Amino acid sequence: MAQSCHISRDSYLKPVTAQEIKISALLKRAVETLHGQSGFDLSVQKLAEEIPLSKRTVYKYFPGKEHLLAEAVHLDFMQWSGWFFTTLASRTEKPSEGLAAFCSLLQIWAASPDYRGCLFARAAFLGDPKPGVLAESAVACTEQLHRKLSTLMTDAGADPEHLLSRFFFEGVVTVLSGKPCRSHPLTPDDLIRLLRSLPVQKQKRGG
Repeated sequence: MAQSCHISRDSYLKPVTAQEIKISALLKRAVETLHGQSGFDLSVQKLAEEIPLSKRTVYKYFPGKEHLLAEAVHLDFMQWSGWFFTTLASRTEKPSEGLAAFCSLLQIWAASPDYRGCLFARAAFLGDPKPGVLAESAVACTEQLHRKLSTLMTDAGADPEHLLSRFFFEGVVTVLSGKPCRSHPLTPDDLIRLLRSLPVQKQKRGG
């Protein structure tokens, strides 16, 4: 079992002390750095110098670099999901409209100049062959998204366990990775077309 991070997630999502503020800044800088490159390698020394923090202080909070990467992936997911699902709620009048609104919002975001995908999806999409805290963080974020999408599907009358629903979810993760591939080259437009193919049960009206 991978060793857990020493830092409380509340301390970087809502930092209080001066050191927590610096650790929060370090993680945010790590997120920006990772979004600017294709892989998941970074220099802890360089990040620490930019804040500034000593490398020794960084490792007081994180057992290793992979733990820092894992928390950066989690922070990126929290920032994205907080923004995305808050925006989604403001654009949805009925729960049954949530799934279609999700696809529309994803389509708008993916077409925007600042679209860059999500780190958790990229990590899940790349499929790290070595299990560890980074892979665990990506899986945990993926599971959170799956639960949210399952709720949207259920509200729309679709079966989350249907094969097409599973393919739809995989497509969402692919789009969020920002790296479609030949084996799974889905786009937001494809997701909207796939959404129309999902078998939906008509809800019975109450007497």
